[in-house]
Amino acid sequence: MLFRSTITPPTSASVVQMGNVSLSSNTILTLNPGIYEINSISMTGNSQIVVAGGGPVIIRVAGTGIAAGADAVKIAGNGFSNPTYDPSKFQIVYGGTGAVRVTGNGASAALIYAPNAVASITGNGTLYGSGVAGTVTDMGNARIAYDRRLERTALTQGNPAMTTFRSEE
Repeated sequence: MLFRSTITPPTSASVVQMGNVSLSSNTILTLNPGIYEINSISMTGNSQIVVAGGGPVIIRVAGTGIAAGADAVKIAGNGFSNPTYDPSKFQIVYGGTGAVRVTGNGASAALIYAPNAVASITGNGTLYGSGVAGTVTDMGNARIAYDRRLERTALTQGNPAMTTFRSEE
């Protein structure tokens, strides 16, 4: 059985408070343009977040009570769909030290900014956009394809550059 829910804020600048978000068993959560403040998010069992209305959808993760290394963001399966393929239209922002885990085989576009987090990417999927984390581990054949449009549309301090890369076999 498929479960669907849609959230439509009054304006794209509206802030929607959501607490802890847990999606499972073929649940589809459609988010229209707005700012969504959550504490944590966990997605399993073919659940999905769909960006609607052309975005931007900005998810701010607080991570209150999340221990260092514990999951603040866990996206599994084909966890998010951004039909615009413009990563600036779907952003996940997290300032804590918990874990950000993206697993699956799908392809989508997003900007993930979690500079203090431990991030891991597992599976054969492709992330079109950008990811910033304290450390990033690729535990599969996942790919990150940097979208050069972000140089003009996203906040950066200086020129974008990879500062550290280590391949573990």
